[in-house]
Amino acid sequence: MVQDLLKQFHKSVKVKPQRLIFFRDGVSEGQFSQVMDQEVNAIRIACQSLEATYKPEITYIVCGKRHHISLFPMRPEDGDRTGNVQAGTTVDQQITSAYTFDWYTQSHASLLGTSRSAHYTVLVDDSKFSADTLQQLVYNLCYTYARCTRSVSYATPAYCELLSPSSL
Repeated sequence: MVQDLLKQFHKSVKVKPQRLIFFRDGVSEGQFSQVMDQEVNAIRIACQSLEATYKPEITYIVCGKRHHISLFPMRPEDGDRTGNVQAGTTVDQQITSAYTFDWYTQSHASLLGTSRSAHYTVLVDDSKFSADTLQQLVYNLCYTYARCTRSVSYATPAYCELLSPSSL
């Protein structure tokens, strides 16, 4: 599928992408090594099948909301009208893993009740993006969901099902 999409991209803009950023939802921590071994390797193989010397920088981010972390403002006046942290709040210290590049982002304002932040874990970052750059990219992508006039709870590409170019 990646090979087909890369061919379609090259056909339309006449240039191969130098960086590929993938967002994946529905992966538990126990599956990270399996994703690295199978999916990321399959992406690299697909790139090299187009041209042996084609090795774009790959960034692979897993996002999810099935965690038990809730974020609350330190002072009530710092929260939004429902008592949750402000939309755009990112936490990348204290409660994150000491072994992986991960963070929590509260990208949307809750209409009712306690908001649940999204947890992002970077499995591969060939581009060596700074934490701030990736976190800002993720937050900005939360505003690009076509069916919504507000931000959504996690990065829009993770909502999208990949379709092969032949099915479009």
